[in-house]
Amino acid sequence: MSTLRTALNNGSSKLTRKFCRLWKLIFGCCRSRRTFEAMLRLWLLGARRLGARERLIIALLIGSILFLLSLHHRVDPTPSAIKSPLASFRLRGSANKATIPRILHQTWKNKQPPEVVRPWVESWLKENPTWEYWFWTDDDMRSFIEVKYPQFLKLYDSYPKQAFRNDAFRYFVLFEYGGIYADMDMQCLRSLDPILDLHPCIVSQEPLEHAHFLSTMGPPLVSNALMACRPGHPFFQRVIKDLASYAGFLYWKTVVHATGPNMLTEVFRGYHQGWFGFGLPSEPVYLALPEDFQPMPDASMVESMREMCMYSDGKDLLSDKFMARQQALCKRLASFDFKPRPSPESYTVHHWTHTWAGKANDPYGVHGESSRTFDVDSLKFVQR
Repeated sequence: MSTLRTALNNGSSKLTRKFCRLWKLIFGCCRSRRTFEAMLRLWLLGARRLGARERLIIALLIGSILFLLSLHHRVDPTPSAIKSPLASFRLRGSANKATIPRILHQTWKNKQPPEVVRPWVESWLKENPTWEYWFWTDDDMRSFIEVKYPQFLKLYDSYPKQAFRNDAFRYFVLFEYGGIYADMDMQCLRSLDPILDLHPCIVSQEPLEHAHFLSTMGPPLVSNALMACRPGHPFFQRVIKDLASYAGFLYWKTVVHATGPNMLTEVFRGYHQGWFGFGLPSEPVYLALPEDFQPMPDASMVESMREMCMYSDGKDLLSDKFMARQQALCKRLASFDFKPRPSPESYTVHHWTHTWAGKANDPYGVHGESSRTFDVDSLKFVQR
């Protein structure tokens, strides 16, 4: 690689120096295969006008990049053969891989979650009384990874905070057992059975306001706050494979990029795009509408959205499309007096407690010293 870079830097032609700058751009910007594909398509459009020497240089560049991409750490997510798995990790529900098992997975650091989430957890019991409820503590989650996916334990333990591990765990447990994962601040409004019967794998998306005002990803912003899938689905196999590509100091600045919605959005888009349009999935994942599971934006961020709507009025934005979308979203927020409500068709609503953010953003006082707790064993779910 250094030899190639030296040769390019020493090139006498103006065009060769351009390719040198191009190489530096590729090497510095291609953090994901999807980004590289998009840039490569643009460069190939102009390759026909180049001479043999320049085409050779491009071929060397592409070959070097593909080689680097092939060195990305990938681990096979297929579970190791375990003769005596922990009894608590055995699936007691349906083993039919064509349907989503009626198992609700939720997590907390111990069996005493904050009292504020109790009515939301109990809403799942009320609306889905025949489901099994599998509750996982921090110790349970690590034991699960150690027993079922020991090849991933080093990566799991390397995450800088528990919030990263919580995110990663939900992908593994859905791949292994299937079911429904829901954050503890998700409230169930009506039974999910009608939509679960229609699709073998479902992911929710955050409100369009989040994708537009709060994220650089743009819509759709795939959420990991609520996901439902049959066991062994290739999408979560892909997510597990790609986790290692989002590890390291470049991604560990925030859980959102390393294991959360931004990472999941990139994997979701790549899963459905394939490689240069080839290798499209045989089992697509259903992306639910924001109104289905997360109809209301984060109340703690609505005021900042209001300010963006006010101060951007009449100003040039990034593009006409971006401006049109912002005007439509601002108009919708204003119609609710910036106090959105769930629609009658919504299955759930997200209350955005930000438990992963700690005391820095704690609108419900979950991390306060005076926060009350309850014993999860007191819930009258079908326990695992």
